[in-house]
Amino acid sequence: MGRAVLRALEGADQELLDATLIVGIVLVFASSPDEFELELSKVLRDSNLELVELEDAGPLHEMLDVDQYKLDVALETATSGDPALILHTSDEPDDAEDPEWNAIREAVATGDAVQFRELGSDAWKLGFAVDAGDTWALINLVNDTSVTFDGYIAVRFDCFMEVEVMNETDTFMLTALDRRGDRPRDPQLPLDDHRSLLAALVDRYPLVSLSDARTRGRGWTIGRIIEVGDRDVTIKRVNTFGEWDGEHTQSYKHIEAISFGSAYNESLNLVLA
Repeated sequence: MGRAVLRALEGADQELLDATLIVGIVLVFASSPDEFELELSKVLRDSNLELVELEDAGPLHEMLDVDQYKLDVALETATSGDPALILHTSDEPDDAEDPEWNAIREAVATGDAVQFRELGSDAWKLGFAVDAGDTWALINLVNDTSVTFDGYIAVRFDCFMEVEVMNETDTFMLTALDRRGDRPRDPQLPLDDHRSLLAALVDRYPLVSLSDARTRGRGWTIGRIIEVGDRDVTIKRVNTFGEWDGEHTQSYKHIEAISFGSAYNESLNLVLA
């Protein structure tokens, strides 16, 4: 897969000839970079386009930042039409210690940064574990684009995947934060159960984002908490246009992570009527 800036040549569609910018996503089957470039040239030639700049290229799973095995299975299913079943098993006893849980608790104690994934997600997050309770661990997130602290995510302990302790030799971002004098902050929140955590967020964070175990990988529900019950929470939902979008009630048993205080949520709150 490659992402490229292109230019229309004589014979191209009029829409392309009139365009001031053409960015193309190219998908080809290739076993080497040289073969990719050859196939890319053929595709562009057949479409009356020429390459201006190849911005990025690589294996599909790396470009999309997804697990290679899952992607291969999905493509095979799409090709064959046959259903696929991916199983994860464990022979650990029920009382076995969770290494991810232990790693997070140790990071809270030492002040180390951690990199992790959430259950069902292929996206990595970086941050500092600032506190942990019986149910939740709280991470002060680092935005890897602006290299700044960017809000918090509370993750249920059983939803952490591949927790890795990070140091300044692993990423320049930690050095940059340190030299700017930026330090993680603990907002002092109750982390032993869903209700007390959500109730504590009501007056401090105007918008929160809730994940849902039933819709992993399909976005988060963002809104303002309006009622915290014994078994569920009700929020006034917000859409991506910055408009109120009705009420949404979510059961605690399905909430795997809660995000709040991010620049995105704070900016979204600014445009709400």
